Amino acid sequence: MVKKKNICSIKVFKKLHIKCFIIMEEIPEEFFLCEEYTLFNESLGEYTQEFYALKSACTDYDLTGQVIWPGAKILSQYLLENQHKLQDKDLLEVGSGSGFTGLFCSHFARKVVLSDGNDIVLRLLEKNKVFGHCPIFVCKIEWNEDNSAAELESKELPIKYPVIIGSDVIYSIDAVIPLFNTINKHLENDGEFIMCYTNRAMNNYRVLLEESEKLGFSHEVLWNELNVYLYSFKKINN
Repeated sequence: MVKKKNICSIKVFKKLHIKCFIIMEEIPEEFFLCEEYTLFNESLGEYTQEFYALKSACTDYDLTGQVIWPGAKILSQYLLENQHKLQDKDLLEVGSGSGFTGLFCSHFARKVVLSDGNDIVLRLLEKNKVFGHCPIFVCKIEWNEDNSAAELESKELPIKYPVIIGSDVIYSIDAVIPLFNTINKHLENDGEFIMCYTNRAMNNYRVLLEESEKLGFSHEVLWNELNVYLYSFKKINN
């Protein structure tokens, strides 16, 4: 009798396992996504910036841009203290995510373009652009693509910018070359790319500096604390 019960249990388990597998196969990708955002108010100095974001990151997909990361606040603080770099200038933010830093810069810049390569994150940027303090535009820019300027052109926006910013946009060494190829396309010859970088591995740090130099950029450390760096990158042959 015991053996029969065990056999029966195994059969039931197999049936349940198969059913669960079939159900999982039928669940749409959207099931794992979250776009129920919270309205945040972040204050730096005398300025307050509203924006929507998730309280925590979604781990099922590469949607880290739905939350605000410490690097965004660090970069915003630096730009608050160096407003002259933005005044009367058009600004492009790459890998905008929630768009907090770009939105904060809209207190000082003439025009801000928020960009990302993820359609879900772009929907968040469209939601947040209403909180800007100067004209705000949202564009899809996929790094290292030949047509990275396509949407900029379709919206009659500049292709090149005097200032480009980005925070926590490099999580692996694979992103370094695509990022700087994109910066090369969209940065004016005498422009400046200001980036907040969190060093999570020494190898990534070396690749970042070596590959950016190979692609024609010099670098300067604007600020550093522990493993967080603010870099200024400029084209070498100017």
